[in-house]
Amino acid sequence: MRDSLKCWSISAITSLICASVVLINGCSPGPEQSLSQSQNQPSTADEFHAARLAERQAGVEQQVEHLLSKLTLEEKISLLHGNSKFSIAAVERLGIHEMWMSDGPHGVRREINRHDWGDAGWDDDQSTYLPALTAVAASWNPDMATLHGNVLGAEARERNKDIILGPGVNLARLPLNGRNFEYMGEDPFLAAQLVVPEVIAIQQNDVAASVKHYALNTREMNRRGVNAKPDERTLREVYLPAFEAAVKEAGVHTIMGAYNEFRGTNANQSEHLNNTILKGEWGYQGILLTDWNVDINTYDAAMNGLDIEMGTNAPYDQFRLAQPLLEMMKSGQVAESVVDDKVRRILRVQLSIGMMDKYRLSGERNSLAHQQAARKIAEQGVVLLKNDGLLPLQQEKLKHVLVMGPNAQKAHAGGGGSSEVNALYEVTPLQGLKEQLGDDVKITVLRARSEKLVPIAGDYVVTRHWTGTPAWNIKRFSDPAHQQLIYADQVVDSTYQVEKPGTVEHIQLMAEIQPLATGLHILKVNTQGQFKLSVNGEELIDFEGNDTLRKGVELVKGETYQFEITYAGAEQFT
Repeated sequence: MRDSLKCWSISAITSLICASVVLINGCSPGPEQSLSQSQNQPSTADEFHAARLAERQAGVEQQVEHLLSKLTLEEKISLLHGNSKFSIAAVERLGIHEMWMSDGPHGVRREINRHDWGDAGWDDDQSTYLPALTAVAASWNPDMATLHGNVLGAEARERNKDIILGPGVNLARLPLNGRNFEYMGEDPFLAAQLVVPEVIAIQQNDVAASVKHYALNTREMNRRGVNAKPDERTLREVYLPAFEAAVKEAGVHTIMGAYNEFRGTNANQSEHLNNTILKGEWGYQGILLTDWNVDINTYDAAMNGLDIEMGTNAPYDQFRLAQPLLEMMKSGQVAESVVDDKVRRILRVQLSIGMMDKYRLSGERNSLAHQQAARKIAEQGVVLLKNDGLLPLQQEKLKHVLVMGPNAQKAHAGGGGSSEVNALYEVTPLQGLKEQLGDDVKITVLRARSEKLVPIAGDYVVTRHWTGTPAWNIKRFSDPAHQQLIYADQVVDSTYQVEKPGTVEHIQLMAEIQPLATGLHILKVNTQGQFKLSVNGEELIDFEGNDTLRKGVELVKGETYQFEITYAGAEQFT
């Protein structure tokens, strides 16, 4: 590892280096205090902001108590849960504004509607598309973490966000975890070293970072069904070091809980993770908030350290930390002091990031410096094992270039779920090669193919699992007429094997498929049983037996087609 991992190296992309120390503990005076009252006026913008941060620190706890004393019980409860998809409520009579969050592990998410996941239709919600955090980890360079955090924080602030939901530091323990690219690699020491400069850089921009997912999120599909049960030494030496460093060394303002269970209960309401370790041993003074729509209950979540509940699939006043918690308080099951601790944490963060400060930083977005930073991080994240003079390409000697694989001309910024960024522009590998090499070099593109029968590739699948993963909707019935539904779920591809071979199952698979090119597409199926395939309601295959079939169909690029498979059998199909 580079020697630079021994220290925090704050990049020159920000002019706020002098303020980093005072931001670590994050404090603030009241909104009525003004820097103009100071006798010694700072001479530069940097000095002005550093002085302002010092003022915030000096008075934050006093102002927290002042505001807390004026809040009604109902107003306190209103701060503990979402009042839109990405915000918590304001208390305007006290100068407490709505606190806005945004997804953003590698760029501020496009704007969505206030109360649903639809595109808000903004014409100015583009953000710099940063390399994923796995590229930051691959650089082994804290300067790249600083650069990444500075861009992310500044762009979130310019979009008027208060919390950016990143960085992610869960370990890539399972290679098939769909979120590995959002995390800082597989090594706990490396992740702990890089999360510190990333968080500090984000928070220098008057934005709260949210380190996630606390803790033990090692898979994506069915992540709510996982019960992680590591022994205590493994927990502390492998899974927690990055979170601990974020708290103790970077002063992170918020932490997002995980979907999975920890030793039999959801991580967001784990007494051991939250009260004993996070808020007890580590002395964490910030906010613990949920990811969206987690499996918690009111009492355990309230008593075991959860501060804000987001994204529950219910009316806002019926979130577990909303009306149900208020009723528990009125009945004496939960003491008001429990809620007061949560409200203190929320107010502390709001004051720390300047939500009540007229001198709060305004940020910047899509600047040339940010675009150059994204390129530099990407370059640093490329690991070249061996180079026998091939690179850099010598254009004058090139005649032909073969580009292979489905990602050659695929834009990824639009992604899915929390990884969705409305990039100002994105250069695909093929586009970059064409622009660099010009017309004198012939470029041939070939998607990777296999002689083995494989499911329809994920980049053709429009339907998504709620996590953003391409998925098929599956239903299993107890009868051939599909009248008695046993269960409905989502699966990652169009391969299916019955749970108990030899037992006939009745299956329906559906997905929307979008071709990448116009022309004849060959559909192949290997089936053991009764198999039917229809496209947009037109039946293309109807077969019973054990064989591999082929069927050609003309499809148009960009058009969406409804694929429906019905299967009755005791074996499998692909």
